[in-house]
Amino acid sequence: MPRDEAFLGGLVREPSESILQQIAGWDRSDILLKLRASVQDVEQRHLPASMRKHLDRIGFFEPPSNEDMRHLERFAHPFDAHLMKLCRFFDHLGIVIDEDPGVTSVSELARIVERRMVDQLRRMEKQSFLDRSLRRAKNEFSGNSIEEATAFVIRKLFDQVARDFGELSGADKRRAAAKILDAIDRLDQKTQAEIREKLKVDQLGVDALLKTGALATIGSSIGLAVAAGGFGSYTLLTSTISTVAGLVGLTLPFKFYLLATSTLAFVSNPVTIGVAIFGGGWLLRKKANQSIRDQYLNVLVALSVTAHGNPSPYNFPVDQFVEHAKRRYQEFCSVSGADLRLYSVAFPAFRKNSGR
Repeated sequence: MPRDEAFLGGLVREPSESILQQIAGWDRSDILLKLRASVQDVEQRHLPASMRKHLDRIGFFEPPSNEDMRHLERFAHPFDAHLMKLCRFFDHLGIVIDEDPGVTSVSELARIVERRMVDQLRRMEKQSFLDRSLRRAKNEFSGNSIEEATAFVIRKLFDQVARDFGELSGADKRRAAAKILDAIDRLDQKTQAEIREKLKVDQLGVDALLKTGALATIGSSIGLAVAAGGFGSYTLLTSTISTVAGLVGLTLPFKFYLLATSTLAFVSNPVTIGVAIFGGGWLLRKKANQSIRDQYLNVLVALSVTAHGNPSPYNFPVDQFVEHAKRRYQEFCSVSGADLRLYSVAFPAFRKNSGR
């Protein structure tokens, strides 16, 4: 794939339905929201009275407000979801759009997102002093390209999916394997052959996918297919995650399963929990949220890059996406009051130019 279109070129080819789920997960990725779900799994009566009182006081058990979810209904153009996702990344990274966007400027900003993902992975995925001291194995990321970063994230995501798959009942495993096989059938022939070769089978079937390590092997094959620009990888990736997510626990939705698996290590850290609930205050809670979204960003960028092989109904999807972004920005600059609030929530990277 063209180097400068890896993320942006994939983003504009993602299905809107998938992106809307990603946005919902991103908007719900507050540390307290995630911890609330964990704490509520335990009967409140088992918590010390002092802890319950503190959690009640900070609103820990209150359901999240849906006040700001109207933007998901208000903006219904096929490219609105893609623009919402991109604007959330920009806003997270401190990038603003304060003038009419063009193909050159948006492409350059998208490359900043790519570089940030690669830099984050190099920083996050390396052995710590404690890992070395305990001789604890850890797969380090030492790549330099967005394709290498994407392959690494997909392999890691599939490792977690494989662990959850292994805990399913026999019947659920076979049901999930059948759905995953259906998605594999939509892959390009080269990637299908790669999967068969790695699984050491002549023909893919349910029994082949039930073998230990099969899903992890598929994740590795998808990573290679992404670098080669193979088609069908996005469908297999999202279908596999959706299938396993739908059979884990109480049919955990795709968007929250994706968020949970990408930030599991961070949120399960007892130091994180203690700081976020008791000692953090607003500033440390903000830093915790920043760290969660750093990790979630890695997964969502990888999803976009994986979609690069998807077909598009547009002849020049990047150009047409940017043209739509320009129209939305101009509308944003012309509204005020409640409408301005709605645009700002939907497209958080937008800023009015004082010269307009």
